[in-house]
Amino acid sequence: DNCGIESFAADQVNGSVFPVGTTTVTYTATDIHGNTETASFTVTLNDTQAPVITCPSDISTTVEFGITGKIITYDAPVATDNCGVSSVELIGGFASGTEFPLGETIVTYRVTDVSGNSAECSFRVTISESEDNIDPIINDCPTNISVSNNPGICGATVSWSQPFATDNSGDVNLISNIESGSVFPIGTTSVIYIATDAAGNQSTCSFDVTVTDDEAPVVLTRNRAFEIDANQTLVLNPLDVDNGSTDNCGILSYQLSQTDFIVADEGENIVTLTITDVNGNQGSATAIVTISINPIDPGDLDSDNDGFTPNEGDCDDSDGTVYPGAPEVCDGKDNNCDGTIDEGVQTAFYIDADGDGFGDVNAEAVFACVAPEGYVTDNSDCNDLDDTVYPGAPEVCDGKDNDCDGTIDEGVQSAFYIDADGDGYGDVNAEAVFACVAPEGYVTDNSDCDDSDDTVYPGAPELCDGKDNNCDGTIDEGIQTAFYIDADGDGYGDVNAEAVFACVAPEGYVTDNSDCDDSDDTVYPGAPELCDGKDNNCDGAIDEGVQTAFYIDADGDGYGSENAQPEYFCLAPIGYADNNLDCDDSNPDINPDILGSCNTDPCPNSIDIVSISGPLDPVQVNNIIQVSASVSGEVVEAKWTWDNGDETVLAEPFGDYSATYIYTTPGVYQIRLILTDACGNETVGLTDLAVIFDPDGGFITGGGWIWSPKGAYLEELEAEGRANFGFVAKYRKGKNIVDGNTEFQFRNGNLNFNSTSHEEMSLVIAGHKGIYKGQGTINRVSGYSFMVSAIDGNLKDPVETDKFRIKIWETSSGAVIYDNQLGSADNSDATTDLSGGSIVIHQPQKGKNKSIDANSIITVKWNTPFDSLSKYDFELQGYENPVEVEWNQLDYNALVPGFYQISGKPKTLVLKRFLEDMIKMNVLVENKPLPLDIEMDQNVLPEKVLKDQVLAKLQTLDPIDNIHSYQLIDNEFVYLNGIHIHWKGEEGRIKAPINFKVISTDRANQSIERNLTLMMPDLPINLQVYPNPSTRYATIQVDFTGESPVIIKVFDATGRLVMEEESVQSNSYQRQIDMELLSNGMYQVQVQIGQFVLTKRLVKHN
Repeated sequence: DNCGIESFAADQVNGSVFPVGTTTVTYTATDIHGNTETASFTVTLNDTQAPVITCPSDISTTVEFGITGKIITYDAPVATDNCGVSSVELIGGFASGTEFPLGETIVTYRVTDVSGNSAECSFRVTISESEDNIDPIINDCPTNISVSNNPGICGATVSWSQPFATDNSGDVNLISNIESGSVFPIGTTSVIYIATDAAGNQSTCSFDVTVTDDEAPVVLTRNRAFEIDANQTLVLNPLDVDNGSTDNCGILSYQLSQTDFIVADEGENIVTLTITDVNGNQGSATAIVTISINPIDPGDLDSDNDGFTPNEGDCDDSDGTVYPGAPEVCDGKDNNCDGTIDEGVQTAFYIDADGDGFGDVNAEAVFACVAPEGYVTDNSDCNDLDDTVYPGAPEVCDGKDNDCDGTIDEGVQSAFYIDADGDGYGDVNAEAVFACVAPEGYVTDNSDCDDSDDTVYPGAPELCDGKDNNCDGTIDEGIQTAFYIDADGDGYGDVNAEAVFACVAPEGYVTDNSDCDDSDDTVYPGAPELCDGKDNNCDGAIDEGVQTAFYIDADGDGYGSENAQPEYFCLAPIGYADNNLDCDDSNPDINPDILGSCNTDPCPNSIDIVSISGPLDPVQVNNIIQVSASVSGEVVEAKWTWDNGDETVLAEPFGDYSATYIYTTPGVYQIRLILTDACGNETVGLTDLAVIFDPDGGFITGGGWIWSPKGAYLEELEAEGRANFGFVAKYRKGKNIVDGNTEFQFRNGNLNFNSTSHEEMSLVIAGHKGIYKGQGTINRVSGYSFMVSAIDGNLKDPVETDKFRIKIWETSSGAVIYDNQLGSADNSDATTDLSGGSIVIHQPQKGKNKSIDANSIITVKWNTPFDSLSKYDFELQGYENPVEVEWNQLDYNALVPGFYQISGKPKTLVLKRFLEDMIKMNVLVENKPLPLDIEMDQNVLPEKVLKDQVLAKLQTLDPIDNIHSYQLIDNEFVYLNGIHIHWKGEEGRIKAPINFKVISTDRANQSIERNLTLMMPDLPINLQVYPNPSTRYATIQVDFTGESPVIIKVFDATGRLVMEEESVQSNSYQRQIDMELLSNGMYQVQVQIGQFVLTKRLVKHN
């Protein structure tokens, strides 16, 4: 300027951030007289950066066999841009929530920013069809069949109704291993049907055919005659009297009521031949056995069967080891009848004082048949007072000749070495000392390289002490430490310093050499970073994280511009502030310190909904409902939305926020009040859920089973498994009263629920969803409420699965008992898929008769015949009398618990023409009661038994029937054939008792198991011997029932028979014996009555 410039400024700050587009920058110069001049230029900024768009990951899914597509839902692509996104559009493929076809579909999205730049992303949706993996279904599989054998045949001809198979593919082949009308053998035979579809999927069903042999053997006998000697016993074989007996399945055993015949049986004897067949059936017939006696001289009898009679010189004909010329045995008898006892057969024994099995080498021999107590046959013990000394004993280091070889402690002493420093290792240069026990201060190891220092020994830890601690020849190896100079004393050594190795750090040295500046004690690794222009923490960066953000303050009022970018310094530069709160940085009189100067919010106060109300009780369709609210705040728009697409907009002024509405469709609705202020901010309020019902609308039925998850039944949180259900719910015609019935059975939790009543107006059916409430009983105990929520999947989507939820709670407390969607709100949709059965929502039909369903569930016991259901008639609206119905028996299975809908047609031809849909009967088959117990027809074992003999027959105590199959857990004594327990071993006596485990399974495949026992019979005999001990006379008293031969025998302690007599007695018998000629000692009294033998001990002492 010619006179001088007073000021020169621009309307934009050099270095500012400019927006996209063209911006004009103007400089103004003012001279000292107020004259001004301007100059301008433009700054044009172009946005060439493309936006960024990210698509979801590829999606791959599978649909069931036969399905041609699937609804796919995916997340929207995420788009960002430096200047803003204008649009995101789908340019290829299908939108989320629509149906995609089979195969691969590429979905492509394009994003465009506000400057017209664009970008694309794509992902693949692949839908493949699964293989046909659904097994075919076999229908009407027969139940187990039990029949008796055909007369004269070991088997039976059995016929049944053939089952049939169905499959989703329509092509199925059904075969079986045995055809109906075949001849079945005795026992249980499994009949198996196999259904195979075109894809190779298979299903099987099976049932057992049990044929029992109930035909007894045909027994034929013949009479026989025999002659016996006076001392002879004739033993008959049952076949001796058999005359060609037969059985349809084969004979297992022959038994004769009497097989032994002696002199007492002279004359005619009637015997019974009993034959048992292979299946345990028995038959009997009698025969006459005639016995005649051949007399003989008693002196010529050989009573002990040793080959010599008394007339031939047998000096004791009651003992088979005594006869002329018998070998002499050391037994206290004259075996060879030469007048002397035990000559030349006694043994020499020697005293064994120390009990080590060897006798004293200096002892005298004692001769006897049996070693006296404390005597042995070997006399080679060199010290019979010490049981560690005997020939062959292990030599022990104890100062004795343990093995009697004449030397002491040979080969068992140890070498010991002096251990002067007590470290457990002896001096490497010390002489060995041999002894049994280490002398004090001696050890067995002599490898100590310095026995004067207890820190030095082989294997000692090496210490940094100038010694060879571990005796390996080197000193302080591997344990010295590297140290580095620490010039600034901050605890960290110079990173460039050389290491010094020592046991102890020299003064001014440390072990860490990571100090990046060892001349400054504020610099070291991990030091706090200071705003001082240094790398304090040695991480390679300076002043990181400790600088302060400052903002340009153009008007110098202490507040930085709210549009300024932060700049970081340790101290504030001139013209900067530590905040960016100035709404106008060109005027120092506008800033947050000046009240109201920066306030531009037109809506400082929010809208508050103080209260809101709607209908609390269910409301019938086509009736007026009213809503209202109390509101504070400035409202510019207000409306109610009715959750069905309708809305009511309120008119100004907004003093009254009430409104009315009429619902024409039943459902559960969430009503909202939406309020908007001048700034466009919305406030939303919610009423309670509005329940709208239609008493003349549809109704809901359902039945089947779900898998009850863990945690659903709060009484038993770990219980899970199958839960059966069945229900019907509908309004009475034109009324708000709900009729119907609900049953729920969770067997694994022992939970049986039955409804007793329903809440008025509680049934709501909205499209594919239904919900209702009521009261009922658990295990016949009242005081519970319930809610059922169900979804008819077919109404929602042909491929959707039906879903069911039941919630049961205690009415008084509200405590939940059962809920298979525990924690979900009552109005939440049911989410538990049915595992079997169906749910049907019946929509009202206009202009024609509608399908008729029963209003209640018919509950029947397990295995209730179909005949009892086929008698039910049906009441149809508009007909005064009940209508007879032809019910479809194929819809019902009495042996499988669960819910059934049995379809039917009126028998009247007129009604058949006008009813488009079939009538249905709802039936719930209860679970079969569990069997109670397993029993045997008898549990007593015979005295003797034949191989494969039947010991007992099984039966099950069952409230329903005794049609059970059995399994015997492996047992070494018995085996199972059908219902019979057989002896597995050979012929002979049985060692009782016999314990075994049996499993019984009923027709509902329910099993119980029991441990059973076969016992020996109680002996019908009582034996007493008194007085005992006895000095001379003793009385033997035998009590029994009936008449029988009685044999009494008395044996001495060596087993020698000293008395025997036999007689026939009845009921009770006493015999006094004289023991005067018997020596003192113990005797055994043996009494035999029939097959039973009893023994008692008797002591003589005088």
